[in-house]
Amino acid sequence: MSIIIRPAMPSDAFEIVEMLKDFAGEGGKSVSVGSKEVCEWLESEVIYGLIAEVGGEVTAMAVYYYGISTFRGTKNLFVEDLFVKREFRRRHIGSALYRKLVEIAKTHSSSTIRWLIRTHNTRANEWYKSIAGDVDVDWGVYQMNVISGK
Repeated sequence: MSIIIRPAMPSDAFEIVEMLKDFAGEGGKSVSVGSKEVCEWLESEVIYGLIAEVGGEVTAMAVYYYGISTFRGTKNLFVEDLFVKREFRRRHIGSALYRKLVEIAKTHSSSTIRWLIRTHNTRANEWYKSIAGDVDVDWGVYQMNVISGK
């Protein structure tokens, strides 16, 4: 099985949104973003993405963006979403996406790769720990919804 990892293009927006819906559904959530927004974000480089393909079929994706570390004076790569379609899990596709993210982070002089994960997702938590993730227990995550209904 050959895994191809390529940059996401605006034309991938529909497929990305479909995977986001699957991803959200697994956590009992919903997605309100559409293909038009994802396409615009990719075109304007608000977000970046990776698409994994096996045999020409889209099997997984990662969506990421850059921030900065004011303490370190460097860029950080933030993984917003990394999702492998259920029928393609346990085939090392997530690991291939992660390796590509590491390569991208190094190329763009990012000091860290960061992501959030739901604490109840024990399988994913174990996978991230196995590939190098350190849990930063010194920081809490807060969210303020500023747009009603979103």
